[in-house]
This record gives sequence, structure tokens and C-alpha cells, in this order.
Amino acid sequence: MNIKAISRTLLIVIVVVIIAVAGIAGYLLSTSQQAPPKATISVYVGHAGGSGDQSQLYWIVMPENQTFKVGDRIKIVFNNNYTFPSLHGFQIMDPNGNQIASLSAGLNGKAETVITLSVAGTYKINCLYLCGPWHGEQGKMQGVTLLEASS
Repeated sequence: MNIKAISRTLLIVIVVVIIAVAGIAGYLLSTSQQAPPKATISVYVGHAGGSGDQSQLYWIVMPENQTFKVGDRIKIVFNNNYTFPSLHGFQIMDPNGNQIASLSAGLNGKAETVITLSVAGTYKINCLYLCGPWHGEQGKMQGVTLLEASS
């Protein structure tokens, strides 16, 4: 038996185990420090009449008129429950007009994300896929209030 070879192998194993344990501990610490979302807001596609490309759609935000504090984490869930077109999606804009997230889902699909409210003001959603000429209507598919953030 070569004691030197066994000692070297044992040292390598110990170093690898220490690195693995440190990596796992670091990961667990980094993920556990984020606060859970304060609330969940769901977004759906609504239908106001017509069919096909003449369909008049709008965003439904539930619950609506929610106000949170800057720094809160909010879970946004999108359920695509409408058939025309089969793909729907929206972008989330902060009060400064910066896109902070986007969600898309196919027919009967679901997508979700968690956003952190970084500034006070109104967070809005805008449609990503313009499937009709009326899509520019404020308050229906563009510029829909998602939530408010106060400082």
C-alpha cells in the first residue's frame, strides 16, 4: 500500500466534498433570502363581441385596483382562456415606461412570473400580439392598470 497515494486521494475527496457542501449551502442561502410574493394577481383575456379578427378583446386583471409598497414582490399569473388567436401575451411596464417582464401563453396555457416593485406609481400591461385593428385602445389591450405601488 502506498500511503502517499492514499493520503493524496483522501485529500482530493475532502476538498471536493467541502466545495460541494459550500456550493449547496450558498445556493440555499441565496434562494431562502427572497421574501415570498406578497400577493398574486391573475390576468385573463376577455371578449367584448365579434369573432375571429373582428373579435374585441380586453385584459381582465383580478383582483383589480390593488396597491402595494415599493419593494413588494408580486406573483403575476396569466391564463389564456380565449381561442382567437391561439397565442396571447403582454408586457409589464413600470411607471417609468420600462418593460420589467413579459408573459405569453398558447390556448388554455398558463404562464407566471414574480416581479419586484422598484418604483412608486402605476404598473401597466400592454398586449404583445396585435391581432386586431382596435388593439390600440387604451384601457383594453394597451395601458391596462395592473397595480399601483406607493413609497
